[in-house]
Amino acid sequence: MNKFVLPYIEMSITTACTLRCRDCGLFTAHYYAHKYRRPENFDATQLSVDIDSLLKLVSEIKIFRLIGGEPFLHPEWHLLLNKVCHSEKIKQVEFITNGTILPSSNKLNALKHPKVKVLISHYGNLSSSFSDLLKLCEDEHIAFSVRCADGIWWDPGSTAFRNRSVSQLKNIFNSCWLAKKCRHLLHGKLYICSRDAHGQNLGIFPEDENAYINLRIKNLNERDLNMLLSRDFINSCNYCDGTDTRNLKAAIQLESDI
Repeated sequence: MNKFVLPYIEMSITTACTLRCRDCGLFTAHYYAHKYRRPENFDATQLSVDIDSLLKLVSEIKIFRLIGGEPFLHPEWHLLLNKVCHSEKIKQVEFITNGTILPSSNKLNALKHPKVKVLISHYGNLSSSFSDLLKLCEDEHIAFSVRCADGIWWDPGSTAFRNRSVSQLKNIFNSCWLAKKCRHLLHGKLYICSRDAHGQNLGIFPEDENAYINLRIKNLNERDLNMLLSRDFINSCNYCDGTDTRNLKAAIQLESDI
């Protein structure tokens, strides 16, 4: 029997977004200017298969978070939410939104599941549907909480190469809550770090096959997962200052594509 308990994992269901945040930790704005990786809603059937593949490797997931981009842009977000809610191995489900979209009334039941909490980011006037979304959650008895009300994000620094020593890379990794907590599922690959996942996907960071396992490859087992989670640094730590750094103003919008 699998004995791995994952405290937290998040899965991107879309890279499309209603905002163009300059400092997005997942580089979402970059998808709108990339030559090959354009914003997309990922195939729900394939995502469901990826979820099943992950669940075969673990005994429990404490928190499973669905994210974007803006996940309400995915036309089948409710089906994916139902999928993770109905797994006995998944104990709590979070759905994060930037407060710009009201979900369709015919999909609301997915948000009412007792496992689900909607995390609503508040970016001032940018979150144009924030008040309506709060009222909707209250009226429909949907569990929710508000994020980023202080208007602050952490600042990982630029994506320039730092030329750090192995010892320095380990120190950055060990002090970073992304590295400790933020497992990320993207294109069937389970990454140690969410920023690294999209950085590699966009070619911002160099390919690092030791920073993920590909769930779409057959015959993965606990040993593969254990090796991944035993890493003491990843290559992208050389392109990041970690989370124990400065803060910056949240959701600064780009005036044009990157």
